[in-house]
Amino acid sequence: MSTLTEVLFIERCLNLLKPGGRMGIVLPEGVLNNINLQKIREFVESKAKILFITSIPQDVFIASGATVKPSLVFFKKFTEEETNKWSAVANKAEKEVSKKYQKELKGIQNKLELKGKQAPDAEEKKQLRIELRLIEEKMIAETKALIKINFKYSIPIAEVEKAGISSTGSKIENELEPLAKEFKSYRNQNQLWTNKYRRVKYEILEDDKIYRIPIADDNNTVSEPEIFYGKN
Repeated sequence: MSTLTEVLFIERCLNLLKPGGRMGIVLPEGVLNNINLQKIREFVESKAKILFITSIPQDVFIASGATVKPSLVFFKKFTEEETNKWSAVANKAEKEVSKKYQKELKGIQNKLELKGKQAPDAEEKKQLRIELRLIEEKMIAETKALIKINFKYSIPIAEVEKAGISSTGSKIENELEPLAKEFKSYRNQNQLWTNKYRRVKYEILEDDKIYRIPIADDNNTVSEPEIFYGKN
């Protein structure tokens, strides 16, 4: 699964973000709703909050040769506080579920450890190991469910039928524009983040590294350039 291009991009983008940093990415819609890619969503949910998901028409990228239906997905990497909260929630869920099944697991393990005449035969051992695996799988599922309950937050989801470009590449109505205005109002009301800078630009400087340069106000007052990508 780690060889899928979209998985590598998600991991790299999240690694590049600072705590509280935001990203937007175009992903195949299957990444979000394919049961076989559940581990990818779990990885993302353990590192970042999903701010917004917008399903867009397949027509948008047909001119470029893409054949899958895409989505626009926006993340915000956990702040230090959110990371600590998620870890606390995860640890509490694991302890709660472990305690629930402790007696049952111990009973099976004790039977498997019996020696001599009391030891189970090969078929019994096989059945005990199957029971053990089923309980462990149940524990994992219940732990994940508890984490979702206790680290719950709203994820707005939208679907647009027209995104500014037709299958032939011609310009058409763009429903993303009013949606962006609607989401801006939503994120201000819910205080999803606050803007520290008016805008951010990126430049390749003399050392051939890419730098992020935050611009604070209309007078182009900036903070120190930060390395966005490059060797130390």
